[in-house]
Amino acid sequence: MSTFGKILGRITLAGPLNPVMLIGNRTVDFLDHALEDRSLYGWVNDKVPGVGVVILTDAGLVWNIAEHRIVVITSICFGVNTKSDFCHFEVGVCSGLDGGGVFTPLAPHFEASTGAASDGQNTFCVHFSPPLIARYSKGSRSVTIRTEANDAACEVTAGWQGFYLEA
Repeated sequence: MSTFGKILGRITLAGPLNPVMLIGNRTVDFLDHALEDRSLYGWVNDKVPGVGVVILTDAGLVWNIAEHRIVVITSICFGVNTKSDFCHFEVGVCSGLDGGGVFTPLAPHFEASTGAASDGQNTFCVHFSPPLIARYSKGSRSVTIRTEANDAACEVTAGWQGFYLEA
C-alpha cells in the first residue's frame, strides 16, 4: 500500500469542520458535490523532489483549472518516507498550466520530518475550514504542491483533495 493510502495518523483541523459553506452568493454542500462526482484530488507517491524549492509537476498531482470552474481545496496530505529527512509542503496555484508559471501558495507551509531511529515514514493530513479557493478568473491555471527538501535523497508523498464548482 502506498504511503498516501496509509495517511490515517495525525489530522490537523484548521478551524471547525463544516460540510456546508457559503461561496459568493451560493450555499455549497461538500457531500452533494461528492455525490455528483465533482470530487478532485491529486497525489504523487514516493517522489524524490531534490534539494531546495521545487514545484511538483507530476501528472497525477497537478490539476489544470478549466476556464468555467472554481476549485475548492479541502485538504492537503503529505509525508516523508526516508529516515533523517525533512521537507516543507505548500499547496497553491500556478499562473500556467501543468504547474508552470508563477506559484502562489494558498496556505502556510507545513513540515514533515523523520528521525534517524524512525521507521522512515511520518505523514500528516490538514483539513482547511474554510477551504481554499482557486479561481480561473483570478489568474489561477493549475493546482499543485511546492516542496523544499533538506537533501537530494529525501523521498516524499504528497496530495490534495477538494471539489469543483461551475463559475
